[in-house]
Amino acid sequence: MAIGAVFVVVSALIWAPDRLWSGCGLGWTLLLLAIIDLEDGVLPDRLTLPLLVAGLVWGELADGGDLARHIAGAALGGGLLAVPAMGYRRLRRRDGMGWGDVKLAAAVGAWLGWEAMPAMIVVAALTTIAAVLLRRRICATSLDAAIPFGPALAAATWLLWLSGPRNSIFLDSLMP
Repeated sequence: MAIGAVFVVVSALIWAPDRLWSGCGLGWTLLLLAIIDLEDGVLPDRLTLPLLVAGLVWGELADGGDLARHIAGAALGGGLLAVPAMGYRRLRRRDGMGWGDVKLAAAVGAWLGWEAMPAMIVVAALTTIAAVLLRRRICATSLDAAIPFGPALAAATWLLWLSGPRNSIFLDSLMP
């Protein structure tokens, strides 16, 4: 609840009303998805798919009507996770990443646009690596233990969303 209140306060301070309410919906959904993935190890379609559609609607109605940019973001976001997921499955004969992560990445791309996808993947990967190292330091876990990626995707998405339209502040600091 406190995290949700922070979402609302930060949003109210920096955004116009359309971005504020969209940001609240995005933030609450990301928080719910992160909690579900941490507890149950799944990212349910009943949340990820409507989030994808909402991102496309946001792109058309509120983000300058640049729907093509948001469709490209959804394709790139999903593709950046689908390709390694399929490659891992082919090499190891087992899943290494759930398709819920792929759908969430597509939804994120629909919200943020294609330009933010490389940064989103980098931030989510670094967040996951840090979480794994911390978890291994605190308690002994197997290298084969499942690692939920949804919370890292959610955190990276929120960070990029907070950085504003086209994510220029954050992207400029990451990209040369």
